[in-house]
Amino acid sequence: MTPSSPERLALARGVHRIALPTPMVASVNCWLIVDRPLTLVDAGLNWGGALDALELELRRLGFALEQIDLLVLTHQHVDHTGLAETLLARSGADLAVHARLAAWLDALPDSLLADDDLIAARLGAHGAPAAVVAAYVARMEMMRMLGSRPRPSVVLGEGETLALRDRSLRVSLRPGHSPTDTVLTDAAGGLAFTGDHLMPGARTTPYLDPDAGSDRDAGSDRGGAGWEADLAPARALRASLGRTAATPPGVLGLPGHGDGFADVGAAAREALASQQRRALRLLDRFDATPLTAWELTTRAYPRLTPSRAFLGLLEVLAQLSVLLDEGLVEAVASGGRPRFRRAQARAGRVSRSAA
Repeated sequence: MTPSSPERLALARGVHRIALPTPMVASVNCWLIVDRPLTLVDAGLNWGGALDALELELRRLGFALEQIDLLVLTHQHVDHTGLAETLLARSGADLAVHARLAAWLDALPDSLLADDDLIAARLGAHGAPAAVVAAYVARMEMMRMLGSRPRPSVVLGEGETLALRDRSLRVSLRPGHSPTDTVLTDAAGGLAFTGDHLMPGARTTPYLDPDAGSDRDAGSDRGGAGWEADLAPARALRASLGRTAATPPGVLGLPGHGDGFADVGAAAREALASQQRRALRLLDRFDATPLTAWELTTRAYPRLTPSRAFLGLLEVLAQLSVLLDEGLVEAVASGGRPRFRRAQARAGRVSRSAA
């Protein structure tokens, strides 16, 4: 693998990218920090040849898996945590995580089941057919088998620093993609490990959060089924990106997937602008009939396979959150499901300047 220009700069600062295979389209990144303690950021998925690939790349860099002293996880998703238990058992390393992630890990497997059950239920609530819900359930059953249940030994509070010999990593919670997204910033070294919070080469999807609202089963005169709680992660992601946008210029970003990038603050601002552009494109999918989020998903992403259709729905919910917050779309009660239409007072007067 040829490092990107930001990754070449990271190499000069003792940080190496290790890309591990997954059954999905994209590989997942682990980042080796050559320091004391020898530190690995994220653990990859417990799948196929991922462990072999990790060991092979460590050997190429002059290390063995057993030499890892510290593992740090950026968030809860199984493609970043799956090999953690094996790695800890083999190396005896410490595991450091944000306090919110520590609580989620402590509640396994119930916390993971709650996440998966919520998305399955909300697919149905937003109008997805039973076959799509079944495909999602099957996918998540497979993914759960590729995970692990690691036990943290170092629990980090918001704003704390993780001190290595040659650098310190500031710990910042940036929820949205998941409730536990954590950014680790080496301010002196000009690096930030952004996990899946910020990935300029890929879209950051806000996953639903069981703790985002307790009213999902309650009725609502604007569509029912507590749909507003489904928009909370997207709003949290935008708020988190706003905080990340304040990162000083020139800080290199080392993401959970894809190549490193040159400027974390600029990338966060572009991610926010991209969300706005996608939301305005979704506005063009509306017609005179109020539509469910699922109907909008099939219009916006007609080629999604059933097993990945949930990602399209989550993306549409994120776009709807922008349109609702700007008053361009409104929810209506229709047919017992949450449905959406162009806001009647402003229909036809939408500025396209951000498109």
